[in-house]
Amino acid sequence: MDGFESALVVEVPAAEPIIGRWRIGHDPVARRGVPAHVTVLYPFVAPGELSDAVLDDVATAIAPVPQFTFDLATVDEFPGVVVWLRPDPEAPFRDLTERLHRAFPDHPPYGGRHPDSQPHLTVAMTDVGHHDAQRDVIKASVAGQLPVSCVADSVSLFVSDDSHTWVRRQQCPLGRPTPA
Repeated sequence: MDGFESALVVEVPAAEPIIGRWRIGHDPVARRGVPAHVTVLYPFVAPGELSDAVLDDVATAIAPVPQFTFDLATVDEFPGVVVWLRPDPEAPFRDLTERLHRAFPDHPPYGGRHPDSQPHLTVAMTDVGHHDAQRDVIKASVAGQLPVSCVADSVSLFVSDDSHTWVRRQQCPLGRPTPA
């Protein structure tokens, strides 16, 4: 499939019951097929350049990272723009991003636009002119349903097609969980 973009993400299905309605109404990628997720590396390789070798390199880069659990317990905001959930702990997500960026140095997180690629799960994106009251309603609604316990067991490759719909093309499993 030839498309426009690709991204590597950790899917978070446990969050969908809490944030799904907000995402559909306020996050364009949700309406285009991307499930609740924490982005690990975006933008990634152009879909037309994805090959078995690239997918093998993704799998190799993340294989040392064991499956891990995390909680979504805090609602946060990139002021006036994005309402998001903070994963705790953040370190495994940062590790995945760093490993993948080392494996694919031509693809810095968020195109290098942000010095810190803060791990987050987007709940809603709002225009700068959007009313603070709406963001407050979203944050209060979501906060009242937290915490959510989650498991990260794979990294998914999503690609957009010519209609801007995103589809999962591949899932690469993380390593076995560390014994407790």
